[in-house]
Amino acid sequence: EVCTLTNDQLDDMIEQHEEQRVYKKEAKKYFGLKQKIRSEKAKEIILSSYRYMKEVVMKEDRFETVRKGCLNRDRECAEMAAQGHCQKQISQTTDGTNEGEENDSSPEFYDDWMDTNCPVACMSCHRLIFEERCPWNKTNEFDTWAPGNGLNKMFERIEADPQWQERGLIVHSRDPWVVTIDNFTTPEECERLIEMGGRVGYERSMDVGELQHDGTYGDSLNDGRTSTNAWCDDECWTNNITGKVLQRIENLTDTPYNYSEHMQLLRYQPGQYYNQHHDYIDHLADRAEGVRILTVFLYLNDVEEGGATSFPTLDPPIMVQPKRGRVLLWPSVLDSNPSEVDDRTEHEAQPVTKGYKYGANVWVHLRDFKTVHEKECTS
Repeated sequence: EVCTLTNDQLDDMIEQHEEQRVYKKEAKKYFGLKQKIRSEKAKEIILSSYRYMKEVVMKEDRFETVRKGCLNRDRECAEMAAQGHCQKQISQTTDGTNEGEENDSSPEFYDDWMDTNCPVACMSCHRLIFEERCPWNKTNEFDTWAPGNGLNKMFERIEADPQWQERGLIVHSRDPWVVTIDNFTTPEECERLIEMGGRVGYERSMDVGELQHDGTYGDSLNDGRTSTNAWCDDECWTNNITGKVLQRIENLTDTPYNYSEHMQLLRYQPGQYYNQHHDYIDHLADRAEGVRILTVFLYLNDVEEGGATSFPTLDPPIMVQPKRGRVLLWPSVLDSNPSEVDDRTEHEAQPVTKGYKYGANVWVHLRDFKTVHEKECTS
């Protein structure tokens, strides 16, 4: 039978444990959501959690940025912890610190979810410190491009390559670079990518939102972005057609496969658009995957009317019309410093006025994105 631990019951329980008297007035604020209690073990978890919060989290400087966010965010946290679902089995010590061994028997669902959503019950507030949960070697050893030795060389190589010249390569700008190549993807590949987008399911496109309690960033609805998109992962990612297109992009850009995000499939219906914006994301400069350095945009169909990609801040402004099989490339950063934004490559997707527009984004990062993503350390 499930029972809810009331404040009176909590007070009684604390009174019964002489060593916890000092926490009586402050204990409740460390709870987060009121917990459902079904076992004696869960009661023990709660009591030891108070000590951990009081003696460790509230005292040690390392927790300063996460104290307010270190809360139980599910009413079952204590019970789940009692059942061994924290990433590490907790061994409660007299000073409130954690000891334990990896709990291999826990369902995969728990792991990091417990650490970041039940950090009080799991005594894992340190896991909310993004830099500790997702450490990385802060060097440029594995950067895609070195300062002054990467971005321009890539575009110069593309411009001089006969295979791209034969496909109608156009250099719209060299400073900053804006390049298109026609017939980059085949009609069959375009149709299959559109089909897979529908299979995955298109949802309203979102922007990067606010910083969350665990150091990641949430999603934000933007009235200036009305398209829908589907992320090409899982079955879509392993599809042979997708593999061929991604291999071609890797050859074109000469960047490692793991350094790009999963392909984002896009759909614009009549009247939909994406106002002027930039693909660069500031906070990624201090994250393991690094910033987005390059956008590779694939046009998957001919649009009846509207839907051009424009770069309104360039002089003169550049406008690229959708054409099935066409690829459009531009950098988000400077050749002299591939971690620094190039503000000149702000762009917009103009409204589709007739028909549909289908496309695909591949964003290349300065460092390995996919490995970091698999570790649930992308933000």
